[in-house]
Amino acid sequence: MEIRLLLWLLLLSALYGLLVLFRRRGGVPLRLFLTLGVLSAIAGTGIAWSDFAPAAAVVSGTGFLAQMVLPGALVRRGRRAAARGRFARAARLLRLAALLLPLEPLRSEASLYHALVGADPGNAAVEEVTRRIRGAAAAEVGARAPAGLALAGAMLAVHVAHLLLGGTDS
Repeated sequence: MEIRLLLWLLLLSALYGLLVLFRRRGGVPLRLFLTLGVLSAIAGTGIAWSDFAPAAAVVSGTGFLAQMVLPGALVRRGRRAAARGRFARAARLLRLAALLLPLEPLRSEASLYHALVGADPGNAAVEEVTRRIRGAAAAEVGARAPAGLALAGAMLAVHVAHLLLGGTDS
């Protein structure tokens, strides 16, 4: 039961991602479309063919985590590092996020942090950029928890409620 629920959530998340990408139209790498399409197909196959459900849950869940959740976490950590002035760490984290989620803004932000690593701290332009980075990071502190965390919490709540009501893990 829980595996099917997980597969439905993964399928709907991947299809929503495809819808968002289709609406953007320009500047979206083909790899994102293909990855989300493959994740949708694997999750759909697991829903339709119950013998394949556990393997489909592992494969599509891991792929979804690597493609959608992990890059967001890396970007948040990188921006926090940049706000603390740790530009080398921020550049590494953003480059890794750009490998997983190949979007130009991520590569540009990583390049900016890399350029700030060797910049003269007394330079007025560097001071202004650093001030803006810290201001953006302060604004993000009050932001809501990521959707992936909320989704994981909802899935855990459903699982616990199911077990408390006498359900099994079959």
